[in-house]
Amino acid sequence: MKTFSIDEINKLYQFAKDCRIYKHLVHQAAFRGFCTAMRDLENSLGEQVEDPYWQGLLRELKHFRFIHYAAPVPINYRADELLRFLEDQKKDCQLFFPSFFPRLQGVIDHVSDLVAVPGNPLLEKILELMTPVDFLKTAILLKEAYLIPVVDEVLGSLLTLKQVELVNRHQLRGVQGYQKLFVIGPHYWFPDYSFRAPRAEEVHYIRYSWIADTWEVQPVFIRPSHSRNTNEGIPSLARVGDTAREGTGEDQEQAEIPEINWQRLSTKVMRATPDDRAQEIVPSRLYLLASNHAVFLEASEHARVLALDLETGGEDDDEEETQQIRRIPVAKLQPGIFLLLRTEGGGDYIVPIADKILGEDAAQLRQAQEQWKTRLRREVEKKELLDVCIALLDLGGSKHVSEINLRYWMSSKCIRPQDDRDFRAILKLVGLADKEAFYCDVTDRIESAHRRAGFYIRKLLIRQVATADLHEIHKKGYMEFELPGLDGGSLTAFRIEGISPTITSLSASRIGRPVPAREY
Repeated sequence: MKTFSIDEINKLYQFAKDCRIYKHLVHQAAFRGFCTAMRDLENSLGEQVEDPYWQGLLRELKHFRFIHYAAPVPINYRADELLRFLEDQKKDCQLFFPSFFPRLQGVIDHVSDLVAVPGNPLLEKILELMTPVDFLKTAILLKEAYLIPVVDEVLGSLLTLKQVELVNRHQLRGVQGYQKLFVIGPHYWFPDYSFRAPRAEEVHYIRYSWIADTWEVQPVFIRPSHSRNTNEGIPSLARVGDTAREGTGEDQEQAEIPEINWQRLSTKVMRATPDDRAQEIVPSRLYLLASNHAVFLEASEHARVLALDLETGGEDDDEEETQQIRRIPVAKLQPGIFLLLRTEGGGDYIVPIADKILGEDAAQLRQAQEQWKTRLRREVEKKELLDVCIALLDLGGSKHVSEINLRYWMSSKCIRPQDDRDFRAILKLVGLADKEAFYCDVTDRIESAHRRAGFYIRKLLIRQVATADLHEIHKKGYMEFELPGLDGGSLTAFRIEGISPTITSLSASRIGRPVPAREY
């Protein structure tokens, strides 16, 4: 775990002990009317809600609603764009779904009303709760990091709020503290530590009055059993101050977070990445990254990626910065981890540096390595994977011979099998047994060059991470590192925002290439 000093830990406990948490409800009639009309339209669709037409239309409506639930932006923010989109959908609705047209027209009428509403009830509530001395010690917690630039633009137009900091949930894992923290949206959007381990003297939790949320603030600490006085050892309990009336049961609705359309996102990424059919097909998984990017990563058990670990400190007396840069199995990736991916120059960042280390022999060595892989692929094309595995075992292969490992050995990611018995069996199978010493020397030299290249890149990254503004990378969700020796290329650290539940078979040429792929 990330280590903190005694003073920092004491500060965190002090926040948890003394923090006051207030609940505030706001209302806006025109926006409420839109939300009700949208909900009624969706509920009336029944099974038709699965139709692609309604899926696309509802996705835009839900996105618009979510932005206004989650960010203190004017009610008419992007309302004109939504209105134009809905007007374009009217003709198809009249033609294919005439019975639902009146409800759609009702939604359109409400959106038309929103275009003329510049008010911002969430921001108005924040301004109401602020005092002149708060502005330099105040932060606004937003559900999604991609909303920060949007809100930053709004606050930039208000002189009094220019110094207010915008933060996401990842930034609340450190020791940074505030006088006031405004949380926008229902409490279940945010991790428990936002309220149980607060980073502020006051937490003001603000949502629209019709959003269902029955959460009640509970004390973090309890009175010691040995305490004589009923108040001794008990921190002042958090108070809930409603400043707007809760809606009735039938008026309440859940504030949904728009789901990622993985199929749609996958199509976008595949269109933006090269499909080299000459390369092997590998299992892959799609990852949604910060800054509206996405990337496919190999999903095999052998696959590893370079990651920036901002949560784990040093081990075994190693320097913390050294431990922050490490290669981890793709299978262990999760949202919040930062991937280090090449964003300029394309392709693998290890290979070009390894080739420089190999010097004039690089092309010849790569060609020799490809020879035995090509022959192995031909054997698999002629037979089934299982038959080739049986043949390798008959030729002295180890217990590691399997269909999964065989696919990996054929891929460009693998230099050679780890067990000499497996490599020897492959060379026998493809008719290269008499050149075993040559091919072993080839793979040994390539492996050595790759290790040296990895150490070189890691060393450069450690230097840059040591001087980087990690608070800024948490806020934005990405940071670019210019590394000399990458032929003009660069590495970018992207925070993982989402992980696809499905695995897809793709050409290796599409793996590891982050591309802009706006999903929201």
